Amino acid sequence: MKSVHFSRLRVVLALFSVAGVRWFSMDRDRVEHWYSTGLYPKLAIFFRTLLGWLPFSAGDLIYLAALSWLLYRFLRIFMNWRRGTARSSVWELVSRFIWIAAIIYIYFNLAWGLNYDRRGIAAQLGLNVETARPGQLDTLADELLQKSNEFSWTRRNGDLRDPVLKSRAIAAYGRVASAYSFLKYQPVSFKNSLYGLLGNYMGYSGYYNPFTGEAQVNNRIPRFSLPFVALHEIAHQLGYAKENEANFVGYLAAKSSGDSAFMYATYFEFFLYANSALYATDSLKARKNLNALSDPAKRDLAELRSFSVRYENPLDRIIDVFYDRYLRMNKQPAGQATYHTVILWLIAYKDKFREI
Repeated sequence: MKSVHFSRLRVVLALFSVAGVRWFSMDRDRVEHWYSTGLYPKLAIFFRTLLGWLPFSAGDLIYLAALSWLLYRFLRIFMNWRRGTARSSVWELVSRFIWIAAIIYIYFNLAWGLNYDRRGIAAQLGLNVETARPGQLDTLADELLQKSNEFSWTRRNGDLRDPVLKSRAIAAYGRVASAYSFLKYQPVSFKNSLYGLLGNYMGYSGYYNPFTGEAQVNNRIPRFSLPFVALHEIAHQLGYAKENEANFVGYLAAKSSGDSAFMYATYFEFFLYANSALYATDSLKARKNLNALSDPAKRDLAELRSFSVRYENPLDRIIDVFYDRYLRMNKQPAGQATYHTVILWLIAYKDKFREI
């Protein structure tokens, strides 16, 4: 009887705590002031200090251990029920699930997830982000094409894998922080993913672990794209949870870096976003833009397409569906297309500062 009462109390406490987190997240100004620029930077520094010194991703090992434990528990519960030797009632199992799910949800939000509900980089820079006006997308695509071609001839790739990639990414954020102090990136917690090959099949180039504060980069993707992935994941560490905002913060770091490889990777990525959007309204112009790419950029585009085809598989598509749902649940109604909407931030930035 005591066990039943305890289970009920635990469920009520879990639901009450989740409701409290959701209530706090409903006011973007409150989140921005008290969490994103208040508590979160201190938590982020703590986690990066705690685990940043490790040469491997602790979060990757934790994910593997958690998955193994869950599989073991489900298998054990299934076998016990099948044999008729289960000691727990259905209610006890459900209450445990709710309790564990609530703990994960609360920890996720307090450790990082509330950043989905903040005002973000547009408010910090005073940008008016709105739908692109006629002609703006065409002009932006042209300018990004020119930038991509310019830096494609002068980029200094060298060895873009760890630790060189890390040091150059850190240097990029060091320069942008001189203009925007809220983009200061110290201490560092930047790792290679332990599951790079698996990541190719699952369709990810990098990811941020909100439970450990580590940024992971898949160093098995095409080399020329690594710099932008690195800047994007570091932006997540700095509290920019939405994918379009992390893209834009990465752009600010690349633009300030003076590093041609980082600027090329970023401008080329943004050109592909803008040209893809342009294709929906003017496919002829979009095709002309692709034909106007420099020879090095054309080779990189061919490598990117070949890489995508090489690792295409049913698992990738399934993960895309789940990831799209995850983004929509976290204040990104465009789902995976959110990455592409960074061009609206870039248009707003150009309107205010007269440059890209």
